[in-house]
Parts: sequence; C-alpha cells; structure tokens
Amino acid sequence: MLPDVQSSVAFAEVEAFYRALFAPAGGRPYSAQDLRWSPGRGKFLATCSRFPGTLAQGPTTDVGEIDVMSGEIKLVGAGARLARPSPAGETLAYVDDSGVTLLDGEDKAMTYAIAGRIEQMEWSRDGARLALLVAGTGADISGAEGGFALDAAEGDRNMGPPTIDIGDDDDRWRTVWILDPRRTSVNQVTFAPLNIWELCWRDDATLVVVASDSHSEGSWYRATLRQIDLGSGEAAPLYQPCDQIGQPRVSPDGTCISFIEAICSDRGIVCGTLRLLRDGASRTVRTLDADVSDHHWSSRGQLIFAGLRGTQTIIGLLDPRLDMAEELWASNALTCGDWHPSIAIDSTDTPFAMFEAYARAPFMGVVQRSDVTVIADFAQNDAAESIPGMIEAVSWRAPDDMEIQGWLIRDPTMQHGPAPLLLDIHGGPVWAHRNRWAARLRAAGPLVARGWSILLPNPRGAPGRGREFASGVVGDMGGADARDLLSGIDHLVTAGIADPDRVAVTGTSYGGFMAAMLVTLTDRLAAAVPISPITNWYSQHFTSHIPAFDTAFLADSPDMAGGQYLERSPVFRAAGAVTPTLIMAGGLDRNTPPGQALEFHAALLEAECSSALCIYSQAGHSLRGYPEYLDSATRLILWLEEHCRGARTAVV
Repeated sequence: MLPDVQSSVAFAEVEAFYRALFAPAGGRPYSAQDLRWSPGRGKFLATCSRFPGTLAQGPTTDVGEIDVMSGEIKLVGAGARLARPSPAGETLAYVDDSGVTLLDGEDKAMTYAIAGRIEQMEWSRDGARLALLVAGTGADISGAEGGFALDAAEGDRNMGPPTIDIGDDDDRWRTVWILDPRRTSVNQVTFAPLNIWELCWRDDATLVVVASDSHSEGSWYRATLRQIDLGSGEAAPLYQPCDQIGQPRVSPDGTCISFIEAICSDRGIVCGTLRLLRDGASRTVRTLDADVSDHHWSSRGQLIFAGLRGTQTIIGLLDPRLDMAEELWASNALTCGDWHPSIAIDSTDTPFAMFEAYARAPFMGVVQRSDVTVIADFAQNDAAESIPGMIEAVSWRAPDDMEIQGWLIRDPTMQHGPAPLLLDIHGGPVWAHRNRWAARLRAAGPLVARGWSILLPNPRGAPGRGREFASGVVGDMGGADARDLLSGIDHLVTAGIADPDRVAVTGTSYGGFMAAMLVTLTDRLAAAVPISPITNWYSQHFTSHIPAFDTAFLADSPDMAGGQYLERSPVFRAAGAVTPTLIMAGGLDRNTPPGQALEFHAALLEAECSSALCIYSQAGHSLRGYPEYLDSATRLILWLEEHCRGARTAVV
C-alpha cells in the first residue's frame, strides 16, 4: 500500500465520481437537512450543504431558503446552520462561527456571541425568546458528528502546553441559555451537575429536557426526561426510561409530552417506540408496525411521524386520543432524512422531507395523497447518470431461520457470472442501511463501475423490526449478527451472484468491529477493510468517551475476568487469521480511539497475517471529513482489488 495514492487510476475514478455528485466550486447546494417552515416568509429554511471550493477542501453548510412554489433555493446565511424562524416568521435566527445571528423583516442583523458550541436552538411559543443548548468548549462531540472533543479540533496541536484531564472540567457541561432579543441579553439557566442533551418548550416559562447528572458522553445512555422551571432553574423528574430516549415534543395545548424510546447505540440517533406522557402516566402508541425516528405535533393535536418498517420508509398520521394511525406514504423506492427518516410540516400540517434513492439525487418533496411531489431539486447537472448499477431489497434466512433483510447494489449489464462481492456493514449496531443516494458509502459507485456487487445487510440489531429484533445484538455482539452476515454471503453465492473466491468485507465504527471480527471467524474472505474499528473491548472501555456503550451492549463488565470483554475482542482471536486486512482510523477519534486499529494491526502481524495500518492524524470518527474521505475511498478500492483474485488490477 503506497503512502501516496493520488497518482492512481482509482483515485482519478473516485475524484471524478464525487465531482459529478457534488459539483465542487459550482456553489450550488447538493443536499439539505433540518427543514423548518417559516410562516412569515411562506418558505422553508434549511441547513444546506455545498462545496464552494475543491473536493479536497470539503463542504460547508449555509442557511438556505426554499420557495415551495418555484423550487428556488436561495442562500441567506453563509457558513451557518440551525435556521430557526420565529413562530410568526418575522425574525430568523441561525448559528454561525460568530454566535447567534437574528435577522428581522428588513434583514437587519444582530449577533450574540456565545462561548461554546450551540447544538440546539428553539423559539418559545410566543416568539419572544430563544432557548440555546450550549456544549462547553471541552465537551465531547457524538460519534455521529465526528467523535472528537471540541478543543481537540482547534489550534496548533504541535505546540503549547500538554492537555490536562482531571475528569470533571467545568467546560465539558451542556447547559441551557435563554436569549431575549427585547432585552438584548443572554443568560444561563441550568448549571452543573445537570447536563442537558435535548430540549423543547412546554410553555413560555418551562422546558422539557433530556438530561443526565454527568457531562460524560456515556451518561447519555442513562439520561432521563425532566422539566426545567426557567424562573428557578430547578429540574423535576418526568420519566425514567428502560432504554434511551430522544426528541421530546409537547402538544399544542401543553398537556401531553411525546418522545421516542429505543435501544440506541449512538447519541442522537433514536428510532423506536413512540410514547406519550400525560398527567404523570406514560403509554406506548401504535405506529403501523414502524419504528419511529421523527415526529411533530400538528395544530389539531395529531402526530405526524416518520420511521422504518423493515426496508420501507414510512410517514404516518396518529390520532393520540383514539390511538389510531393512518399511513400517509410508505416506500422502498425512496427514503428521507439523514441518519434516520425525518420530516417537517408546514402551517397546514402537510409533511415535507428531503427524499432520495440510490439513483435519485436529494430533492425536497411534499407528501400528498400517498405520493411524493418534487418541490426543489438538489441534483447537480446530470449526476444521476454517474450512478452505476441498481439497488434492490433482498432477504435471506439466518442459521436460526430468522429472516434478515438488506440491500444489494450491482450492475447486471457488467456481470456474466458470479462477481466480486463487498459486504459493507453499517455502524451502530442500532442503525440500518436504506435506499440512499449513491448508497452514501465510501467508494460504492466506483466499485460497482468496476464490476463489484455490494451487499448492505441489516442484521439483528437494526431498527425497523421492533425492539426484540434490535435487542438481539445486546449481549451477543459478533455472535448471531455475524452469522446473519455470513449467511447473506451464502445466499448470494448460491444465487450465482457472488464469486465465493472474491468476497471482501468492510465497515465503519461498529461495522469496523464486525469486519475485524469476521477476519477472526472465517477464512473465506479474500480481503478486509475495517474503518474506525473496536478490536479490544477492555482498552476501548478505558480509552473511549463512551464506556457506557460497551457495558450495555456486551451486557458484561470489564471487572469480570474473561467473559464478553475477552471473548468478543478480535485482538484476542487474531491467531490463525489469514485475511489480508487494511485498517484505517482517525487520530482524533474518541469514539473508537486509533489505538484500537493499532492493536489489531499488531495482533495480525504477530499472527503472520498480511496487515496495513493507515491513521489520519487530523481526522475524527469514521473518516467522513475531507480530503481523507477521498484518500480512504481510494485505498479501499486498491486493497480490495489487490487481494481479490481475478478482479481488475488497479494501476498505480
């Protein structure tokens, strides 16, 4: 594996593919998220992503305004996010590097400097004040956002005094601040030892929050629902969950609190049971057999929700008084949202979302009469023409006869017999592959163009099939779910789609762990590329910022000799491994620290198994930043084709 791969044919293919998707330097947004309706403007506001410069320089986010009549996308806040129009729409608030900026109806700006990172911002019901959720300058960032500490991404890391950690620094807490434009004031209302993860207004004097009594990233897994009195700052308990909770919402009359409770592996990525809390009593509501990932109260006191039902993305309408739900739209052909399905509603309670599919670039659409109408298209020129092959939902039987679902990408026109197969395992483990634009995967398009098939499995642990299926991975990581994956390979080999001598595996985060685990479980793999993996649960527990994750999902303790911490660690199982393995990780990663990659690399070398280690010193979790995304995609292609017999050889 060469130190510099930018002269390779593979790198040229990767660069050309992503140039077609993102049209760098063109300045036009290629996607958007966090849609919010502005009643005063009669338009949606969103956080738009675009590449103003080169691919290597990476994308920026800007606040954009989307006209639902013309589909025009207008940028109104450069380098900004969290667009929040006031309830009446006369004021627009957004967050940028300067703090919180307020634009009035005449576009006159007022900026409020805030120390820390603003993670959530919501207007009070009367539109008079803004509640800000502020992460301290030393707070950890979730794995979904990069998995590093805020201060680790700032300054010159080659100079200055050492970093000191005493375990309870004041700058690690997440607190609530109230911005009052009338008084031009910003005041802190919650203090340590109370840590706030999410918030919403119950009335103009009260907040409902997801909170814990510790600032540690792992304490999110034990967070509870509480109510904050803004006058006194006191927090009162509302609900103690069995699993994890997220997305607190309050009914228009303020009497009912809704939230999602689910088994979760990543902070902020919640998909499960929709629950209602009224007068101190909680109950689960029926949601058409879907695991809910987003929901909003309508002006009429109904709930509009989005979620997963198997491989389908679903949007529904729930009447909580009757506990009856109606399906508004469901599809395998399209999905919506970022990590999980998400939606927005306008003043008529009509659902809108950012939709996409494997060969369909993101677009904002509206759901009407069980159909989706395009409102604003984010496609870059003829980007769809650059997407090779097709995607289809597939299923197979695990050894215990459990049905396992997933997605298969391939180009039948290029294949005249069994093709090389890449098994790409998602992170989480409580996450799911969906029918997404260009698969949203590293190097997927270039690999399919080279004749590869790609299997995207959703083994037990994935949402969309109820709590029992999701909980099947708890206490059994690398057990039944590994057999789910291997049986998927068997299914495609039997069907004549996959060449048994040219099967490779990759995955990121938990998928990286599973890719490493499979290297120790089978000799049938021709190549493996674990990315940001966990390989030693003992050292992971004491070096990661989410030790609560491994104790929960291993259902064990590192204090116990042997047990799950030993049995499920690829490092301790590496003897006898034969699969050539490329391991990649980010040097700033605190979710799965780079030492995990180093340990597995050393263990494979000691076992005389071919291994290469690639650490990106300035990258965080999952290597999603630029230019490392392009570099890692190229290395993935080169490694697979070097070690999979009969595959086309890359020229370097």
